[in-house]
Amino acid sequence: MKLFGIPFSPWTEKARWALDHHRLAYTFHEHGPLLGEWRLRRRLRQPTGPVTVPVLEADRWYRDSFEIARYAEGLGHGPRLFPEGQLDALTAWNARSEAALAAGRALFMLGALDTPGALDALVPPEVPAPLRPLVRPVVRRSLEALTLKYRMRDDAGRHELLLTQTLDALATAVSPERPYLLGAFSYADIAMALVLQGVSPVDTSFMPVGIGGRAAWTQPRLAARYPALLQWRDALYAKHRRPPAA
Repeated sequence: MKLFGIPFSPWTEKARWALDHHRLAYTFHEHGPLLGEWRLRRRLRQPTGPVTVPVLEADRWYRDSFEIARYAEGLGHGPRLFPEGQLDALTAWNARSEAALAAGRALFMLGALDTPGALDALVPPEVPAPLRPLVRPVVRRSLEALTLKYRMRDDAGRHELLLTQTLDALATAVSPERPYLLGAFSYADIAMALVLQGVSPVDTSFMPVGIGGRAAWTQPRLAARYPALLQWRDALYAKHRRPPAA
């Protein structure tokens, strides 16, 4: 099996966690959001329409984290991530995760575009100092292309509200006494734990932080508001996340 994704993407991490949980062997292929798109289209034989990662190449193409996780459930080993009779609840928590992840991505990208000096942090550190002013416009155009692709400015005022509402719902559903959303560890916990990647990234021993580093991907106001949820996320990783497959 071949998994195509972005190492620091929460969507990719949801798929990798499910595959690794079920001890499935696969090779990981890093996808570049812009330059990699034409290669992915060629593999998928999809010249038009939206293409996103993660995608898994197996007996057929599996095209999002939830679909990949369900495929892994039927093929792999270990405790179930989709408990019997809980599909509706799992689907609902995953829908919340997807919407909140999109809101977190929008906050990051719009913040980088609209904050003076923020783009400097997104220029890859290996770019020599004399060339950094030349690279900065390329970074801006790349971010602007992604904001257009996902229509992030359409609801610019609602992203933090949606993320806050989702985290409030999560905070009422889990606690040290109730660490799992469905009574035992499941894909619902994975999906919601990854929402917090856009609040304060998990330790890099589990997954890398994107370009710009931890500061660029942290929302200080939200991190200060939800320390208990960050602790919950970290405990889930410590107990249930094996190191990602090579």
